Formats: sequence, structure tokens, C-alpha cells
Amino acid sequence: MIEYMKFVTKNMKYRNRNADGYNALLGTARAVKDKLLSDWFYPNHRENKWAQTYIYGSEINCNLGTAAKVNMILHGDGSTNIFVKDGLLPFSKYEKETAPNALHGSDKNELYQNREVNGQFDLILTNPPFSVELDNDIKKSVKHDFMFGEKKNSENLFVERWYQLLRENGRLAVVLPESVFDTTENKYIRLFLYKYKYFTIKAIVSLPQISFEPYTSTKTSILFAQKKTAAEVKAWNDAWDSASKEYSHLVTQTKNLIAVANGTKQKAKLPSIKKLTAKQEREVLAKMLKNYLTELDDELDVGALINKYSEELDDLCTIDKDTKDTLGFVNTWWVFDEVASKLDYDVFMAEADNIVYKRTKRGERPMPNDLYRADLSGDILFDDGVETTILDAMRKIDWN
Repeated sequence: MIEYMKFVTKNMKYRNRNADGYNALLGTARAVKDKLLSDWFYPNHRENKWAQTYIYGSEINCNLGTAAKVNMILHGDGSTNIFVKDGLLPFSKYEKETAPNALHGSDKNELYQNREVNGQFDLILTNPPFSVELDNDIKKSVKHDFMFGEKKNSENLFVERWYQLLRENGRLAVVLPESVFDTTENKYIRLFLYKYKYFTIKAIVSLPQISFEPYTSTKTSILFAQKKTAAEVKAWNDAWDSASKEYSHLVTQTKNLIAVANGTKQKAKLPSIKKLTAKQEREVLAKMLKNYLTELDDELDVGALINKYSEELDDLCTIDKDTKDTLGFVNTWWVFDEVASKLDYDVFMAEADNIVYKRTKRGERPMPNDLYRADLSGDILFDDGVETTILDAMRKIDWN
């Protein structure tokens, strides 16, 4: 929080200053000038005073939270918005004596199953606790306040909390365990992030295994994402509903084709397929098996396809029970793949080999930082026009 505070102040006060003494890139309106030249940034001993209004933090550990408050005061304040409380509390529980308090209020949001959304924040920077045991009071409240309050992984509850906190188009840069992105038990939160409405993924940067040692050896990544607008959510939901209806129809037809091929049912008595030609029957199976068929299968008839892909068809016709309450009675990955093909976009992905330091028996020695570049004075270069090998890592993400 302190580094973020210092970073903002430095760029507001000192970068691109004109003759009037302020950063003209921020705008020339009177209100902008008044803020930049006010006591929010001057005099120097209180140059971080703006943080009293705009920086918020929460920390459940009393010692750490108190230390953060003291540290913020020593660096020019912002301490009034540090809450020494659990980060998953209902918003009404974040109370303080001084105003304003952007964290306190919330409203029901139709796009979020009429649950409470705060929607007051532009940017979230955090490293949430991984797989910690919640106390009994928090367990009761999250069941009511979160879509996936029954799930066990605490980091996934925080993904929901970030949605609740951000404004439309608000952004986040967060550290998460890599298991969020590739394990079956975390499938639901990937769907929350990408399908289940809520975020546009901008980038995922894999960090070195030693990043948080000796405290934990958990492999982590930084997720960069942006909260969708209501219109974007609706577009995705419409596409999802359309693909879900198509899936339901295909499942009925596929199951009946399998039953006919196995001799357990008669085609003439099955309304969903009785009028289909052999070509149309094959098209049904090809659509269901869209990610499995190869050119070698072009000559196979319906019976041969059913025989060759019996296990795959069985899996594809199976409803995902763990997501049925939120995503419907569908095979989520079949529907997801259908929607993603229509609303697809590129995601920047990279792997960082070095992030500033390397621990040795003699302490720490400086290392290159793959996460940013700086000039000789140490200032971060936002856009220096230099392409690096990390850009070669750009590719489409595979959410399966």
C-alpha cells in the first residue's frame, strides 16, 4: 500500500510537470488543478494526504493491521481507511468514525443473483490468503453473501469479493495460486472469472516457484483482469443461454441415436430424430464431438462414430452437477467452448524467471525484474517502445 501510495504521488506531482507546476496530462479543468495544487499533495510532509480519501485496505491480523496503520501515518497518512477486520465481512460491518467510507455501503445487483455489491473501487491490488479455514461467523455470512459461499477455497471467495468491490471497468492485479487456473476443483471459479459473466482477462503472468519462500512454496501467478459492464455481461449471458438450448437439444438427439444404435429403442418412436436423414444424424454427432473429430473420421458413419467415441459421448452427455445451480443443466465445457468461439479474445500470457531478488546463503542479491523495466534513475518505464521476448508469449488461453 505504501509503495502504491508513493508511486501515485510521485507521478501526480513530478512527472510531466508544466510551467504551472502540475501534470497537464491529467487534464486542464479547474477542478483538476485545484486538487493537484491543494494540500492533497503539498506541502511535502503531507504529500500523501490524498490517500485519506482514496486508499483502502483490510487485514485480519491485528498486529499487521496496526503496523500498517502506523506505517501509513509515518508516510503521510491514508491510515483512516485501513480496517483491521476480515476481508470477507458484509460491507455494513466496515465502520469508522470519520467520513468518507466507500467500503461501508452496498446495493443488491440483479446481475449477481440479487446479492450485495459495493461497486465503489477502481483498482484492487492484493495477495489473498490461500485455502485458510474460515471462522464460524464468516462461514454463515459468506453462504448468504457469496454465490460460492459453500466452497472451501478461500482465495476463490476473494475473487467474488473483488467483483463486489469494483466499479464497471474497474481493474485488478492479484496473486493467486496456479491451481485456480488448472485444477478440476477450481473449475467453477474459472467459469466465474471468464464465463460466469464477470471479468475480461487481460493477462496471466506465472511467477517463479521461489517467489514467496520461505513462507510458502505454492506456485503462483499474477492475474490482471477488468470487470465487465452490464452490457458485456448481458451479451455473454445471451450467448450462453443460446448455446445451452442448443446443447439440450443435441443431448436428447445424441442419446436417442446411441439407443437406436444399441438396439434398445426404435427410431420411428423418437420424435427428436425420427425425421433425420443419415447425413443429418451424422451432423448431430459431429456437432457434439466438435473437439474430437479428425479428418480420418470423415468417412465414418453414425454407427462407427458412436462405437469409436462412446466414452467421449458419454462424458459430453453428462450434466455437471457441481455447477448446475448457477450454470444450468448442461455440460459446462461444451457450452463454454461454444460461447468462447463467438466471444473470444486474446489473453497475454508470460512466465517471469526473475522478480528482483534471489535468496542465497549470503542473503539477497539484486536480480533483473521481468515484471517491469526502469530507467537509470529507477523510474518505471510505462511505454518505451521496446519489445521484449516476453511479448512472444502472447497466445490464446486454453481454459479447459
